[in-house]
Amino acid sequence: MEIKGLNESLIRRYSDIATYKKGERYLKKGNILSMEQHGRTLCAMIKTDGRITCETTIMFDSGGIVDVACTCEGANWCEHVVSTLLGVIQQPEMIKFHLDLKDLVQKKTLEELKNMILKIAENNTDMEHLFVKYLSEIDHESAIGTIETGIDSNSPLVDPGPFAKKVGYIIKKYENRSNTDDAISEISDLVDEALDFVSNGDGANALIIMESIINGYVKQWMELDGSMGDTALFFEDLDMALSKSILMGEKTREENRKYLKKIDQWQQQLDGYGVENAFALSIASLVQGWDDPVLQRILDGEKVSMSVWGKNVPEYASLLTAVRLEILDIEKKYQEYLNLALHEKAFFDYIMMLIKLNRPEEVLKQAGTMLTYNYQALTVAEELRRSGYLNEAMEIASKGLTLEGPSLSKLAFWLSERYEALEDNQKALESLLIAFKEEPSLNDFLRIRDLAPSNTWPDIRNRLLTELGKAALSKTTLFNLSDIIDIFLHEGLVNKAIKIVDKESYNYKEVIRVLDAAIKEKPEWVIKNACARAEEILEQANSKHYNKAVTFLKKAQTAYNETKMVDLWNDYKDSLLKRHSRKSKFMALTDKLK
Repeated sequence: MEIKGLNESLIRRYSDIATYKKGERYLKKGNILSMEQHGRTLCAMIKTDGRITCETTIMFDSGGIVDVACTCEGANWCEHVVSTLLGVIQQPEMIKFHLDLKDLVQKKTLEELKNMILKIAENNTDMEHLFVKYLSEIDHESAIGTIETGIDSNSPLVDPGPFAKKVGYIIKKYENRSNTDDAISEISDLVDEALDFVSNGDGANALIIMESIINGYVKQWMELDGSMGDTALFFEDLDMALSKSILMGEKTREENRKYLKKIDQWQQQLDGYGVENAFALSIASLVQGWDDPVLQRILDGEKVSMSVWGKNVPEYASLLTAVRLEILDIEKKYQEYLNLALHEKAFFDYIMMLIKLNRPEEVLKQAGTMLTYNYQALTVAEELRRSGYLNEAMEIASKGLTLEGPSLSKLAFWLSERYEALEDNQKALESLLIAFKEEPSLNDFLRIRDLAPSNTWPDIRNRLLTELGKAALSKTTLFNLSDIIDIFLHEGLVNKAIKIVDKESYNYKEVIRVLDAAIKEKPEWVIKNACARAEEILEQANSKHYNKAVTFLKKAQTAYNETKMVDLWNDYKDSLLKRHSRKSKFMALTDKLK
């Protein structure tokens, strides 16, 4: 199966100029050692300049590229990925094709597959863990602890001592530093260990670890520099993790009283330091637990008009809902998850769970009223696609174009790429035009030209250029001026580029670009603009910018030469040097002027 919709314009869209050129150079130098495709995955080995070999992975479906990855751990669309994709386009004969995994498995006997699993696991503990986990789930029993009850009563309890010591060690290590990011990060790693137990359904051990971490942090957190407020804000993270630990598994009333007392002791130690209600989420988790009558009715799917909180809904209510949903997901209580998400209006979570449960028809039915922002639509579309529902994904994405939010261009690009892969150029064009209006670039301008029917391109071109011209002169535009100038200069519209930079004060490189482009067509403007800029720098005696002043004067000199007015240039230059002869740093640079 070929990678549909793959073209150089797509590659340029997701890689910067330097990365694209480097990937292009790798291809020309023969740095692609191999390309192998099995099913809808293509892997390539790329030799780098440092003689290191990187492995790239390209995953795709009928809608084009799904994801890219590289072992270099650089940018997603790194030079190795670029080289691989250019290789697919320009040297497809290099690709060696294999059967996909599904077909290969079908050819093996059960005994062969058993031996293969054991052989792989024998030399790879990570794979052994995965095999045990998945095979245990199939049999509804786990060798690493069941998730059914939330807590494995046979699981040994961890020793809290090392965690308390680690917190103390970390705080001691960073106590004299103004930047506490590293300290918070290292303690967060300890919190993650507790959350790993939560993910495995073991709330008992998670609570032991969290209690130890919080004990240590509450006692010593003031020894860290908290001037930026991050050490106090970290209590929010601790509260969230503690809440998850509390809600994972059943607790007796006595256990709840014990933890409420412990939290009260922590809060007393924090009083006077401006950290109020540090553990509000955890307290609510203990007070309500899972036994709250109203909550139980909601989880059972009853139509309940009242809130779990009564009339006074706290500001952290949505956070506690998120914690509950996470626990229900871990415990595979999917219907309870949907019931709670629907009641608490956690609509995005509701939609994502429907996808997980392979219920795309319901996603389509509910998305129209439950999705509020275009970035939500993009996430849902991508998840639907990963789950094998490309048509449904594209329908959601189309609806998302009408929603508010910051991801309109990303969503429109995504949709355009899918339509291109499916060879629907008209809809690909319509989506790309939406994306272009939000995020214009020369690359996509040219792609629009390629997608547009030849008889409609002139009108589309004129409309886009007119809109770009207005946007560029608007003081509120968020467009990158470099992109707009790229387009105008490519189209030979020097006058439009001049209008953009004529009064521009900051984008030095863009001004220079337009001065260069205008020398033959508008030399008089170049002389006037470049000289004025140089003189302004000199009059302000801003010595650190004298090199820029000389660069502007060189552009003016070239323009004078273009107009055959060399004598006028010489007179102007002599007069200027005479006026600023005491500026020694400037005078030292003027030997570049003939």
